Amino acid sequence: MLTQRSEGLRRLLLICQICITAGLFWIGVWVMVKFYSPGGELTWRRYSIYCVLLVLGLTLEYLGRDSSRDYPLQTDLLREHRVSLRQAVASIGTLLIYLIATKDGFISRVFLFNFVPCFYLTLLFSHHYLPAFLARRFFKGIRAEKTLLVGSPARAAQLHNWLQQKSEIGLHTAGLICPSTIEQAGDLPILGQPEDFIGIVRACGATQAILLEFPRTESNRAIIDACDELGVRLIILSDLEEMLHHPVVHFEDGGFRFMALREEPLENPLNRSSFGLPNACNRLALCFISKCAPEFKIVDLLFTNFAPCVRVTIGSHTRRAIATIGFIQSADFSGNLASMKFHNSGTFCAAK
Repeated sequence: MLTQRSEGLRRLLLICQICITAGLFWIGVWVMVKFYSPGGELTWRRYSIYCVLLVLGLTLEYLGRDSSRDYPLQTDLLREHRVSLRQAVASIGTLLIYLIATKDGFISRVFLFNFVPCFYLTLLFSHHYLPAFLARRFFKGIRAEKTLLVGSPARAAQLHNWLQQKSEIGLHTAGLICPSTIEQAGDLPILGQPEDFIGIVRACGATQAILLEFPRTESNRAIIDACDELGVRLIILSDLEEMLHHPVVHFEDGGFRFMALREEPLENPLNRSSFGLPNACNRLALCFISKCAPEFKIVDLLFTNFAPCVRVTIGSHTRRAIATIGFIQSADFSGNLASMKFHNSGTFCAAK
């Protein structure tokens, strides 16, 4: 439910931005034709193509954005600026690619230079004001979900900020159900114990429950059956990473769902090829160091997946030579091991 609402809000925002972009574009064209450019059927026909290209650029930017990290209701001016700028670059870039590829010189330069800043500002204001307006319009009233939390007060406190964010898309927390006998957990009232779950749901009219940990006890398993019986939506918060003391990655393959301790992007041949570019730059850097400082003698060179390592003998001009390499971030020559930290791909370890 939560992911569907967030994704729906993102799509509604995109549709609104497309409509606003088209409206702004055609207002600009009308002003141009009305006041300083002779109009004609050709102008409207050609500018229709330009408008479609702007909308195409907006759509392509949306499809390429990471939806898991894009939350429209997050009121952060810096994030709004970055997304708006990226959208403007994608749209105008799509239009310019078309103009260059087709050698189309019909578009008015005056119109284009006036439209671009207005387009960016319009996108910025839409990111700042539209998500909250759309959320109030579509997720209030009968669309609001009264939610019960089931678990410990400490676990519920960890979700405090998240619950505040999700309240804007209709997730309202009624209270906490926990085995403790305290009456208050922060700003959440304690409504009872897990054994009283059915009575609490009927009393407060809850439509959704969130288990704050995997169901390991009989009372938690009974809550799953009670949700099925009452038609209450159930969400379970995973605490697997806390149990394993390690981040986990979920993936699906062949109809089975697995968990791993880490992602392995270099198993993709395309990713492996793209990772070879920083390694090639590092090889060039070592060649440059060797040319600038003949005292360097490269004994062995080994590139691993994420930690390229090199063993060298270090001469008297080592520090000066390393300072000439622009993308080396820092160097440490203490003890018997010298390490050179690079901006682009980790650390070189050099044995003296």
